[in-house]
Amino acid sequence: MKSFVSIQTKMILQTMIIISMIFLVVLLLMIVKDLRSVDQSIAKSAKNIKNSIIIKGKLLAKNNSMAMAGMAEDNAFTSVQTLVSSAVKDDPDILYGIYMDSQSVAWAHASLDNPSGKMNGKQSMTDGVSLWAASLKEVDYKVYPLGKKEIIEFCAPVFVKDGIIGFIRYGISTESMNQALLELKSDSIRIRNQMIAILVSLAVASLAISYFIVKHLAVKITAPIQSLVHLVKRIAEGDYNTPILSRNNDEIGLLESDVEKMRIAIKALTENLEQLVQERTNQLEEANLSLKEAMNELWGEMALAKKIQMALLPDKPTIPGYEICAYMDPADEVGGDYYDVINAAGKDWVVIGDVSGHGIPAGLIMMMTQTAIQSVVIEKPDGQPSDLIKNVNRVIAGNISRLGENIYMTLNVFAIHERGVFHFSGLHQDILIYRKSAQRVETVETTGMWIGMVDNLDNMVSDELLKIDIGDTLFLYTDGVTEAEIKNDGSRTKSTETMFGEKNLLNFFSQHGDKEPSLIKSLLIDTLKEYHRDDDVTFIIMKRIA
Repeated sequence: MKSFVSIQTKMILQTMIIISMIFLVVLLLMIVKDLRSVDQSIAKSAKNIKNSIIIKGKLLAKNNSMAMAGMAEDNAFTSVQTLVSSAVKDDPDILYGIYMDSQSVAWAHASLDNPSGKMNGKQSMTDGVSLWAASLKEVDYKVYPLGKKEIIEFCAPVFVKDGIIGFIRYGISTESMNQALLELKSDSIRIRNQMIAILVSLAVASLAISYFIVKHLAVKITAPIQSLVHLVKRIAEGDYNTPILSRNNDEIGLLESDVEKMRIAIKALTENLEQLVQERTNQLEEANLSLKEAMNELWGEMALAKKIQMALLPDKPTIPGYEICAYMDPADEVGGDYYDVINAAGKDWVVIGDVSGHGIPAGLIMMMTQTAIQSVVIEKPDGQPSDLIKNVNRVIAGNISRLGENIYMTLNVFAIHERGVFHFSGLHQDILIYRKSAQRVETVETTGMWIGMVDNLDNMVSDELLKIDIGDTLFLYTDGVTEAEIKNDGSRTKSTETMFGEKNLLNFFSQHGDKEPSLIKSLLIDTLKEYHRDDDVTFIIMKRIA
């Protein structure tokens, strides 16, 4: 027995869980929003800083290129070096400045190690960045690593009236930009953590206040219930004399009123128990006698229904050129499986089907289907299997609807032609064919739609073709064969491990498919004796002999 937990405790616990979950969700949403806001702010700041560096670098390179045009044209090496050196000295973010002519020969190269920018002889610059700079026609920039630093180089061609005479280049470090971003991120995280701490504190305080409010309400709401529980306990202990007064105008008041009626009824019952027991005993004896008579009548009718159903099946089915064996064993007195072999006007038909479920409703639908198929085949023995299924479905779907049953039927119909050609239609279990020449089993999947699901099967079923050679054996079956469950397995649920299954059936048919149909039938029945079944078992075996 489960340990006792009062309604008051459950109410407090569940309400606090709901409130806590709401607080947690709100807190998480605010934290996520804050994180996204921080990330967006940092990304925006990084973009703005980088844009300012790019604008600054491009402007520096462009202004210097215009100022340097005359110097370079006059071969004023010292002036060029002075201009480049002063630009590097004035801005600590500029790591180097280079002026090279149109042949990539450096005139000036100012850096922290060479602040004057003077060159010892002519040096041709052939590194990748210099080659990129020498290819430019307008101001541009390039980002590349220099040691452990990230450099943005800005380059502008120096124009004279005859064309490009050289290139001015400045390398600006992103270190100060990255440092600014780190400081911004640190400040944002600190502010975010402070906000989270404040939110958590508010949440804890709110939960504490909510607990006391919920507890007060729970005590107020459950007090009448506890009083009623105490009075009911007294009734259970045999005290039927204490009245239960209804003081509430809600569901608890209705419950108090009903319990009071129950107290009065129990009191009256106990005072007249002996007389009531005798009257009830007489009533039960009369009901038991009527039940026995009804059961005997019902079992007689069930036996008659089974006899009628079995009488509708072909006794000794025959088709010229084939050996045929068939078997059907209902799980109940009346089954939902169906097979038939019909010979009409020189045409041969084979039918197999399975109504969902079993018992009387399934057996009734099975007999309706058998009658409908017989009528259609006799009227149109040369018809197509798909047309037969469509016509039968119209009748059966209407009957199922009038019966108010939620059932359907799987069905395969075969029209047998000369030289082993079968035209077939309908959705049922896979068709198994033992091919004598290859000594293996071929599986043919069926397609279409079940009977009784919809009123009209137009465009939902079609005719297909298969061929049986001399010596080949055809096996048709219902799912009661494959879903039979092994006995004494100990498992409470049916699974692929405990069922006979398609794999075992294929192995069985591969081993015995070359035998006579009657022997295959006997062997399969013996095999299934080791299995428990709760569904009808039906199969047809056909072997072409001529």
